[in-house]
Amino acid sequence: MGGSGPSRAGEDERDAVRIVGRLLAGLLMVVLGVGLVGTVAVGGLLTWVNGRAQPQLSGSLRAPGLAAPVEVIRDETGIAHLYADTPDDLFLAQGGNPGGRHFSDLVDDWITGRTVPLSFTRDAVEARASTRLVLEP
Repeated sequence: MGGSGPSRAGEDERDAVRIVGRLLAGLLMVVLGVGLVGTVAVGGLLTWVNGRAQPQLSGSLRAPGLAAPVEVIRDETGIAHLYADTPDDLFLAQGGNPGGRHFSDLVDDWITGRTVPLSFTRDAVEARASTRLVLEP
């Protein structure tokens, strides 16, 4: 009897280690699974939101209040060049461009009254155009 006691205690100890190991392995699998599902869900949500938040960059778009079409041509750097028949149409079209990625670059200049002269001719803009959007009345 004396010989079976220590061997049984060793087996109990090994069983306890196996049980703890299995519990830890199971817990790790659950944590990894939840992390993976969460990552995929957040990634999908961000992709969906980002896809919906993009402005229309080409084609045509109705813009009530315009007297004539206004052409918005973006060059390869993303800067929008607007062409309108009247100042009123130009200013109305500019009001729709704050979503552009370069809008905030010039806010401080506008507030202080500084302007940035554009050295592009229409031909130069046409040659570098990457998208074209026409705003129609």
